[in-house]
Amino acid sequence: MVARNRGGVNNAGLGGGTGGRNVLCTPAVTATCHDAVDPSSRVYLDWNAGAPLRPEVRAALVDLVQTMGPGNPSSIHGEGRAARSLVERARRQVAEAVGAFPLDVVWTSGGTEANALAILGTLGAASGPVDVAFDPLAHPSVLETLREAEARGRARLVRLPLASDGRIDLAQAEAMLARARPAFVTVSLASHELGVVQDTATLSTLARAAVPEAVVHVDAVAAFGKVPVDVAGTGADLMSLSSHKIGGPPGAGALVVRRGLRLDPPIRGGGQERGIRPGTEPVLAIAGFGIAAERGACELGETAERLARLHAHARAELSSLAGVRIHGAREASTHDTLLVECEGAEGQLVVMALDLEGFAVSRGAACSSGTATEVAALLATGHGKVAARQAIRVSFGPDTTTAELDAFARALERVLSRIRGAHARSEAAPAREVRP
Repeated sequence: MVARNRGGVNNAGLGGGTGGRNVLCTPAVTATCHDAVDPSSRVYLDWNAGAPLRPEVRAALVDLVQTMGPGNPSSIHGEGRAARSLVERARRQVAEAVGAFPLDVVWTSGGTEANALAILGTLGAASGPVDVAFDPLAHPSVLETLREAEARGRARLVRLPLASDGRIDLAQAEAMLARARPAFVTVSLASHELGVVQDTATLSTLARAAVPEAVVHVDAVAAFGKVPVDVAGTGADLMSLSSHKIGGPPGAGALVVRRGLRLDPPIRGGGQERGIRPGTEPVLAIAGFGIAAERGACELGETAERLARLHAHARAELSSLAGVRIHGAREASTHDTLLVECEGAEGQLVVMALDLEGFAVSRGAACSSGTATEVAALLATGHGKVAARQAIRVSFGPDTTTAELDAFARALERVLSRIRGAHARSEAAPAREVRP
């Protein structure tokens, strides 16, 4: 370790740089994850929180790290143009994957920011409070943004009606939309907790029958790469996407904005992304996002078929366990997600016990899994707090094997036996006398 006086004169702050402070400089070290787990001893079943980096994306990023210059994509010199070329190539790749025009793709830092930009940008462009119809199964980034907007008097909220399996009840929705006449509708193409796929095309038609100029936002983060996603086909004016849910790097997302739609961006700054989302674009993350989107689109048919087989297998195995119930629609599904209710066992305990067994699962959205005690999707579909406390989310991908799902089912059976046994012994134990 070397102590350097970077001020250049003395320690009284007369020099430049750090004002004469002693700065301790250590040799550069390779960044490693000190809490890393051995993947060979683990089974990863939390793909909805983040999919493993695709091998071709990893290879491309390693090459870019070694060859890419320091250029800012907004600069007009050679280095800047090289960075801009990567950004625009990825824009074309993502646009083609969802049937959009490249200029309609606006880069964000991820799905959460894309959702916030869609909501706040739309509300900000309105002259007063906006009537909003929302999907109760939406991601927390949608629900919390809407609640804050309502608290500030910028939105009046009405829930879209749900059936018990999580699908929007379109007959009830038609009557509700005609009555409430919302100018903004936000819906998830697929639920991140149930995997249920919504008929957003019909919903958008119903919304515009009630209000012809209604703006429809579709959060496609949980659907992208698993089911066909087409901007026009979903009826979306705005569509949110995320890189790390499809095997790209974290730190990149996109909001597809229909040409001609005016947004009032909540962030001010430079003119990047047509002024809708100012700030220097993260070139590496965006480049990886583009590659993941392109490869995912090419392999979608094969991926969907494999996920359907894995889903059916896992559902059958888990349903055979005592006191286990699977929630969500069987067919209108991304086929990569199972919300599993474990009777007589708190979901948080089950997640922790499975982790010790070598299986990574979750309670729901990673954004709120550390604070939520109940799975929101089961509350929204009327299954009650007990079921919501006893649920875990299992999500997988095309690299998952049936052997891994079989091993998971056996591990879950062991874990539930231990937890239920401990609970039964606790209930049977005589109460201790408490003396003053």
